Amino acid sequence: RSVFINTENSSEIMRFVLSEFYTTRKTFSIRLNKKNKVECVFEDPKSVEYFAKKTDASFFLYTTDSKKRPMNLVTGLLFDNKPLDTFEFEVKNFIPKEYIKANLDFEFNSQPIIIFQGELFETDKELERIKKFFLDFYTQDLIEEVNITDLRRVVVFAVDSDKTIKIRNYQTNPISEYSLNNIKLEETGPSFDLLPRRVKLC
Repeated sequence: RSVFINTENSSEIMRFVLSEFYTTRKTFSIRLNKKNKVECVFEDPKSVEYFAKKTDASFFLYTTDSKKRPMNLVTGLLFDNKPLDTFEFEVKNFIPKEYIKANLDFEFNSQPIIIFQGELFETDKELERIKKFFLDFYTQDLIEEVNITDLRRVVVFAVDSDKTIKIRNYQTNPISEYSLNNIKLEETGPSFDLLPRRVKLC
């Protein structure tokens, strides 16, 4: 379960970012819409621990916006209500799904195919942990076999040399065993670029 925490230190645009992230992972997620007072988890994790315990969540996300750290997204995972890996990102080039206006042919809440592009996901320790975090974040069920005709949703994470992570959401054309060499992707949004700021590993 994930808890999405609206904070009193967030701007409208960052609340929109949080809402768009929530739509990509609604299953087993809780969104707290009230403006909550949340201390920086890197300095004092007690408020995040409180909301995690209250909602029985293993993942948390919240946003802030200030002159020192504009367009700020903080996320991480917990065990026994204690933060393990924690990540802070600057959000860039945000495009909500409404601006892309794709005609969705799948349930937006369905479990996606996840693709990671870039060697840094394998060679950089922090990015390797970020990759594992998002794999866990988007996993809903442990599936051993799938019907390929049900695979319609794709989330792509591509990393640049400056460690900027580009997150794009797509849908495929209907897939069958006869069309595996002719798969087309259509962007559905939302779209984010995340530049890591602070990382605290377990």
